[in-house]
Parts: sequence; C-alpha cells; structure tokens
Amino acid sequence: HPAEIDLFGSVFDEVRPREAIYQIDGDTLKLCLPFIGPPADLPRPKDFKTDPKSQSLVLIYRRAIVPEIAPPPKPK
Repeated sequence: HPAEIDLFGSVFDEVRPREAIYQIDGDTLKLCLPFIGPPADLPRPKDFKTDPKSQSLVLIYRRAIVPEIAPPPKPK
C-alpha cells in the first residue's frame, strides 16, 4: 500500500485537505491526489493510475543535483 499524506494550504482554501498518496524512491517523489474543484469531496486514491476519465492527478518530482561550488580564494 502506498503511504498516505493529507495536503492543505492556500491552494486548498475553501476545501478540506486533499487526501493523497505518495511514494519516495531515491531522489524521486511521486504524488497522486484528487484533482477537482472545491465542491467535490473525492476519496483518497488507491494507486498511482490515472486515465482521461480519472479525477486524480499524478505528480512526479525529482531532486535536482546541485554541483559543489568551490569556496572563494582567501585574500593574500
């Protein structure tokens, strides 16, 4: 079973928290949440599948690799 998370904040004003699922695999975070207007109260998704008729949204985020920056040279 995927892990569960409840999302809330300014994006979800006027609605109860979105009940979502998530999965972390190394540097990748995958989220699946109901995606529909405020009057709806959709249940938490059960898996990461979606199709054109689905009311769920799957988001995939990958951590950026930031190169190390050499410190500035010390003044002489």
